[in-house]
Amino acid sequence: MRIKGKIRAINGVVEISETTNSVIDLGKILDIKGFNIDSILKMEPDFLKDEDHQHDTTISSVGLKFQGDLNNLLFNNFVKKYVMANNQDLFRYKGVISIQGISKKIIF
Repeated sequence: MRIKGKIRAINGVVEISETTNSVIDLGKILDIKGFNIDSILKMEPDFLKDEDHQHDTTISSVGLKFQGDLNNLLFNNFVKKYVMANNQDLFRYKGVISIQGISKKIIF
């Protein structure tokens, strides 16, 4: 019960789903469009203000842009090796990629 109280303190309107061994219907947690800026602003009107925001100067970003489609096998092998070799230095990685043979863009 304590953990539910902590969750409610962070977000009073979130749906909480109890699980056993992390078993859950994935439809309940994936693609739920849980971030809604209007709801955030109702709870925290100053959310978009950047007055006290500070960046950690030891953290940097790298952006890559490629023309064409990626080979799925080569891309997955590259990411796996890179993450394994550099996991202590990686904070987050994300992107939109185009894979050969797949007509939809893939969120990475």
